[in-house]
Amino acid sequence: MGLSVWQTRLQAHFEKLRSKRSSQGISRPIFALEHGLSVSELAELQADIREQIVNSRPSLHQSLPWVVYATEIGYQYAGDEYWQTFENSTPGWTIYGDRYWIRRCFIDFYLNYEGAIPSGTWAKHFSIICWPITHAILPQDLQRQLAKILYELRYTFTADLLDSPEKLGEQIAARSWNSTSRFRNFAQEPLLVGQIAAALLFHTEERSESFISPQTLQRIVTDLDRERRARDWLRRAQKHAGRLYRYGLRAEGERAPKEATREGSLQEATALAVEPRLLLRPVAATTWEVLVEIPDLSPLLDRFPVLQPTLTGSRCSIAGSVRRSPRARGAFLYGPQRDVLKHWPIFEELLLRFEELTPEVENLLSTYCFLRPGPTWLFRIRPDGQAYEVRSNVVRPAQSYILISSGDLISPGSLGTPISVTCEGVRGVRLDLPSVITMEWQAVIEDLHLNQARSLEVWPAGLPAVDWDGEGRGTWLSTDRPCIGIRVDHPVDDISVQIRDSEWPTLYLDLVDSDAISFVELPPLPSGCYTVRITTHSVQPEFDGQTGEFDVVIRQPRARALELSNTGPLMVVAEPATPSLEQLWEGLVEIEAYGPVGRQISCRASLLDKDSREPMVTKELPRMALPVHAATWRSHFQEHFQHRDEIRRLCDLAHICKIEFDGEELGFFLVTCEREFTPVRWIVQHIEKQHTLRLFDDTGTDALVKVTRYDFETPDIPVQIEEAQAIRGLEVPQTGGMYVARVARYRRAVIVPPQVRTIRLTDLSINPCFSRYPRSPAGVSAVVKLFEVWAAARIPGDILALFRQRSVLVSIVQHLFAIICGARWERIEEDARTHDSEESIRQMALAIGAYRSERSLGVVLHRDYTKLAADPIPTRIARVASLAKKFIVFPETSKMLTTARKGVVVRRQKVWDSSQLEWLSEFTLRLASCPDQIRSWSGPKFSEGIERILKVPTLARAARFLVLAIDSHLRYEIGGGKQLYKGWKW
Repeated sequence: MGLSVWQTRLQAHFEKLRSKRSSQGISRPIFALEHGLSVSELAELQADIREQIVNSRPSLHQSLPWVVYATEIGYQYAGDEYWQTFENSTPGWTIYGDRYWIRRCFIDFYLNYEGAIPSGTWAKHFSIICWPITHAILPQDLQRQLAKILYELRYTFTADLLDSPEKLGEQIAARSWNSTSRFRNFAQEPLLVGQIAAALLFHTEERSESFISPQTLQRIVTDLDRERRARDWLRRAQKHAGRLYRYGLRAEGERAPKEATREGSLQEATALAVEPRLLLRPVAATTWEVLVEIPDLSPLLDRFPVLQPTLTGSRCSIAGSVRRSPRARGAFLYGPQRDVLKHWPIFEELLLRFEELTPEVENLLSTYCFLRPGPTWLFRIRPDGQAYEVRSNVVRPAQSYILISSGDLISPGSLGTPISVTCEGVRGVRLDLPSVITMEWQAVIEDLHLNQARSLEVWPAGLPAVDWDGEGRGTWLSTDRPCIGIRVDHPVDDISVQIRDSEWPTLYLDLVDSDAISFVELPPLPSGCYTVRITTHSVQPEFDGQTGEFDVVIRQPRARALELSNTGPLMVVAEPATPSLEQLWEGLVEIEAYGPVGRQISCRASLLDKDSREPMVTKELPRMALPVHAATWRSHFQEHFQHRDEIRRLCDLAHICKIEFDGEELGFFLVTCEREFTPVRWIVQHIEKQHTLRLFDDTGTDALVKVTRYDFETPDIPVQIEEAQAIRGLEVPQTGGMYVARVARYRRAVIVPPQVRTIRLTDLSINPCFSRYPRSPAGVSAVVKLFEVWAAARIPGDILALFRQRSVLVSIVQHLFAIICGARWERIEEDARTHDSEESIRQMALAIGAYRSERSLGVVLHRDYTKLAADPIPTRIARVASLAKKFIVFPETSKMLTTARKGVVVRRQKVWDSSQLEWLSEFTLRLASCPDQIRSWSGPKFSEGIERILKVPTLARAARFLVLAIDSHLRYEIGGGKQLYKGWKW
């Protein structure tokens, strides 16, 4: 047909579409995917494009066919390489094409037809391909994820939410924390995401045309229908959305969120059902331990999207917990988590301690996730032997309770039994109430500020509740209609049933006889926590006004997908929650499985290409016995899957790795690891006993691509490689090495191991040689940057590459401290590294100081390092700072002041005060254990910290000794990820 004809046709089509939406008063962007071409027409256009580009450059007068062509490639894009696919599909493009010209075509489309414009962080990193991918509306690899999120959100739909695409997009973005990085990038444009989602939800109704053209929408829906699970998710979400509009439903019971302040925070936390829960567990006849249960915190993400980076990306500890290691990232989004408390948290103390915490997030967590103030807490002992918190402080006859207090506890005399509580800061007493409450017991109950239960009984009836604590708190799903039973042991005139703080009217039950049972079905309620108040009314004063309260928790049902089964006995936790394929291959993913001890589970791993249709390879791994800890899983996965030759050949060609855990009736879990969405990456292939490398560049810039190679024996000497050779593909020498590609502000490195038939001890040991670096801040900074490059390099699933990388990193940090601490320290450290004995560690400790007082520092550290190995890192920092203040002779600075009468006055000042010394101690310990993080941690103070360390080498030697001594004591095992020294996971 010719591109000129296609240009005229597409121009008329997009002008008509723009005029139609403008006349209808619809403010929606136009997407190039709404081109209206059939499958055969699209194939013809693509053929004409390829025929033209073979012989000549494209013209702006024929830009619309190119916009459609580029968009169609974006529709098939799966996060691998856009431009390589574009060039392979378009012969002649490398000669006559221009990436910037493609962007100009899309900009003209935006200006002339009110086309969509990319936005968000990812659009800044991918400044050209963001245009065709945005105009592809919903690329095929993202369709399934959007359908799943809409399915999970279906019970939160309201007419108001569906009327606002931007609000709907923000809700989808808040729920995307468990999606792939590609989808999270896509969700950075909430208006666009909301428009697409609204169109999918109403694609059979007239209102969908206001978002996307019907033909384009039908195409996306058809692609979704090809996968059964995605089709089911979308149809169920459509059913709920359509019902809202057919019946005009609104979330009438939804309460307006309260301001995040301490005042009223208890009610708000209760309403969100995120309040922590306390329970006691017996460990001996009269000894109990205290546990805190942190509920599923995902409702906080819907209420406060600002919490998403913290809850999903930062590890967390619980205040007072006996657990030393923090919880995995995202652990509190997968159901309740319990920890034993070593000491009782203070009321104002932050209960959840995230490693990365902003003041805003800290304020929200302290407001919505805290323990109720005491000084006393009541627990009822249930048939399972554990004691659960009774927040109403109501006791009943013939029941057993435990009362604990953080202050002075009033003694119940002979009626109570003192108990021992393993948690520091509280004491307790057990109360076994008789079936008939005597006057003596009544006095004790009043003295302890408890309330005796009246003869009004309330319990869940009908459909069983998801959870019922036996003391007036039940949990139902939002798909259920809660039903409660009510009984009084005396006749009353009527009973009123009221849902506090809601618009639902009060219900009255007339003329209730003694022991008569009444059943009340509650109305549909949105997610949250509601208090149902039941009050009796009688002409007899002693029976009038008896009140009972019943907490009803409504939560959304979990999507019953294979990926999640936390309600069963089998629990699989991955850190991070949404790991990438690169993180999995480099040993940075920790997977743990919990369930009945000794029970075995099966595991299967698969590699899939970017189409995600059929696995490239699938392997059954040997069965594992529960519980499975992170180190056990990592070695098991590496031995039986990752390090197999056939897997190594395919790993860099794979886009997804799926790991299936099957516990049969215990449950089923699926962990999906998708390749990172990066603009520059290396692909390593093993072909005929030869490693080959190929560089993929999707930055879309004309910036010079700088490619260098570093040898293992000379890790700081770069060897230049031609860009064209790296893009075409190059053969790696038998000795291997590290390859680094730098494009604009991007840097990607990969380590290729040497080619050996069998791994020998000589292959694991290398002796890198370094250039001479000056003992100056510039010299130290250069070595730190070198360490960063080697530490960030990707390992293509090869154990020998991991050994070589570790050997180089250890040598670099050893050379770094040789610059700072001197040649004598370098020899002593090398001796300790070679012999790894207690005597070599002792000699290293004696070499810490040059003065007598500083030698005492080495003696104390040698004496205490085994104890410090069991302490958390903050304790070690404080210990080093206190010893440094006591033993190290710090230099002083002279401050010159001039006066009019006496000329020059010299005043001497101390360099550091206590707070600065603690910062310097942490700086030095970080430098000695993980130099790749030191610059990002110290920020603008990095140069200043290096200058101080060069002036005080004794502190540097002390920090380096402690790192090496603790590492030797804990005996680092290979396969523990990229943690260079054991015990120093910052």
